[in-house]
Amino acid sequence: MSYAGPDRKFRKVIDLANPSALAALEKQGQLLVVHGGGLLAFPLDDITKAMDIGVPVSNTILKRLDNGDGAVSLLQVGILNERIIICYSQKGFRQQTIHTLEPVGGQLEMPLTPTPTAAVRTPVTYRRYGTPFFVPKDASSLIVLKRTVTVAADHALVVVDPTAAPTERRVLTVPDFSACGSGTADALSLLKNRAMNATPLGVVWASESERLVLYNTFGTYVSKFGYPTRNRTYVRWETKVNSWALRGPHVLLFSFNGWIEVRHISTGKLVQVEEAPEVRMLQIAEPNNGALLLAIRGKDDKEGLADRLVEMLETSPLDVLNSQGVSGDPQWGEWGI
Repeated sequence: MSYAGPDRKFRKVIDLANPSALAALEKQGQLLVVHGGGLLAFPLDDITKAMDIGVPVSNTILKRLDNGDGAVSLLQVGILNERIIICYSQKGFRQQTIHTLEPVGGQLEMPLTPTPTAAVRTPVTYRRYGTPFFVPKDASSLIVLKRTVTVAADHALVVVDPTAAPTERRVLTVPDFSACGSGTADALSLLKNRAMNATPLGVVWASESERLVLYNTFGTYVSKFGYPTRNRTYVRWETKVNSWALRGPHVLLFSFNGWIEVRHISTGKLVQVEEAPEVRMLQIAEPNNGALLLAIRGKDDKEGLADRLVEMLETSPLDVLNSQGVSGDPQWGEWGI
């Protein structure tokens, strides 16, 4: 961990080898870590102190959030029904169980006679939100939407409302190919065949009534009920992608092959392509919130192979003045590293 700035000095703050997922709860001052099959929570205030003194935090301060019934494999943090929700999965023999938790507390409070260092953080607790549900064991990612949780699994996405009673819970499969006839060659069947040979990554809202379903090789639009729209067509990516992030009207597609595609969500139009060798996201990014941190392959010399830690930002339009001093067409409105 390091403070942002030109004079970065990274120090070990948590002595855990090879965590599989990280997510920060900034308002609650907590860092979530998936390690050793468990979901662990560390106070960010203690981590900051450990960075200042150069000594890792003690593992005695961590709190385990899962119930220990299975290894935690997937983690996602997002806003569900206007609440900050932690969503994680536990592996079973035939299926995965999806759990949702709500962090409570953790706000900074000032005493009656405040001083620069007098702010005190209230205790953080985690309560169950809704009820657990089950998905296929090959589930590969979680997406927290406004009112539902979406799970990528088995060439499609499973959409579930965790707050619904189990007896009344409706499971929606997206895209819904139930209208495909056996052996037919219509557009819907062709789209289904393409989906069966691809890996689902996630889904984003394109409008109030339409969603964009993201696969590793293409995207396709569906109604809010999951039925393919726009004449069952699809948008093919320039290269195979392995992760994505949502920022404003754009979806950013990251490829380990060395490219970042920026596309407009409602149209699928390619806005920009950025070269980034072996790029990968470093944190679980909330939609339209927080820094978008990436690791990009750096130099490979006698000291070994290094990564570059970068932040991806959207630049503002720049009006270029012509020779008469009159503003011309905008020249820049892009994403940059």
